[in-house]
Amino acid sequence: MTDPSYRPRDYCRPAAGFGRDAAVSFSGTAKVVGSELDLRQAARLHHDHALRIRTTLAVQGCPLTEYARLSGMNYRRLTRLLGGYIVMQLADIANANRTLTAIAQTKRIEAEVTSNPPG
Repeated sequence: MTDPSYRPRDYCRPAAGFGRDAAVSFSGTAKVVGSELDLRQAARLHHDHALRIRTTLAVQGCPLTEYARLSGMNYRRLTRLLGGYIVMQLADIANANRTLTAIAQTKRIEAEVTSNPPG
């Protein structure tokens, strides 16, 4: 895996909150323009998706290791992606949408079976 041209978490303050804390800042300096501004906005979008993935998994009671297995993603790549160390791709967002929907459906079916046992 090659290093990305930038790390999205570098635009986040504090960086440790990337993909974990909704209250982080992406404001930076007011003089940022052009492609730097685009990278900052892309980092914010990446953070929002990573936060949504982590929040949904927490609500569903699904650990990251299980999500990695279900999504077909290497666990190390997943943690680097959610932490903003590598750049999220559109395919990663599509994979998340598909996998999170499948997890929610499975949990819903399990809940229905538990509350309405056959017989």
